[in-house]
Amino acid sequence: MNPIRTARTRAARALDRRFERVLRHLDQHRTISCGDHLVLTRIPCGRPIYLDMRDTSVAAHIALGDPWEPAVSAALVSLARPTDTFVDVGANFGYHTLMVADRLTGERPFRLFEPNPVVRDILRRTLLANGIAHRSALEGVALSDRTGAATLSVWSGHWGGASLESAETHVAAQRPWIGMTEVEDSFTVTTTPLDDYADAHDLATLDLCKIDVEGHEDAVFAGMTTLLDRSPDARMVLEFTFGAYADPDGFWADLCAAFPHRRAIADDGSLREVRTLGDLQAATAFELVNVVVSRVPIP
Repeated sequence: MNPIRTARTRAARALDRRFERVLRHLDQHRTISCGDHLVLTRIPCGRPIYLDMRDTSVAAHIALGDPWEPAVSAALVSLARPTDTFVDVGANFGYHTLMVADRLTGERPFRLFEPNPVVRDILRRTLLANGIAHRSALEGVALSDRTGAATLSVWSGHWGGASLESAETHVAAQRPWIGMTEVEDSFTVTTTPLDDYADAHDLATLDLCKIDVEGHEDAVFAGMTTLLDRSPDARMVLEFTFGAYADPDGFWADLCAAFPHRRAIADDGSLREVRTLGDLQAATAFELVNVVVSRVPIP
């Protein structure tokens, strides 16, 4: 027997299942240009996704076949129950919705909030390509703590990271990669609290939720307290940016009061129990951290 072939066979058998999935993804990965900055590719779970390549942060990584925030996706999958309604606040190109979609096998809808009209149109294509548009409510409003209107700024090179926050706020939050001095485009968007949306759209309870809105998470949370009051099984993954909020200590205290179970997704991808804001800061060397909060024990 060929010794090289034997060695290859033994090595292949030694690979664990996770590594085999990664290899399969790399073998199958293709990125197809669709013109006008648009590409079509696949993410690690095998689902197709459309991307705008003017975005040099999220889209660039996904187009190259890299997992995007794998610990966030893993946390969402571990928290998900088949009959959950999934609420994605700041849905972006839909990556995390797609990563958790196969876990949500019930008939309840996906509710995705993406106020950037350019990204939202691309996301609509992705939902159609994945056969889940019929059970998806794709909303163009920006969730906040009040009803009104606001300016959504798209920073140069970051079409997937538009923000309601000012350039000064991003500077204070120490987010230099945003390119705060160069606003490539801006849109006037409608803002509304999730509580008001829930009442108007028959959203009875909050099951599973992801919130990533570039420093506006405190306002989104303030606008969903009534819905949380009637959601005993609520589970959430939220991006917490320490310098972005007017009162980070107060925001953290509100999260702690609402969710008895809390874990930080540390820089190495592990989940660490957190009680205080200091615990949260100790979990990362960066200016933000994703936190898993739940009203039921975290798996």
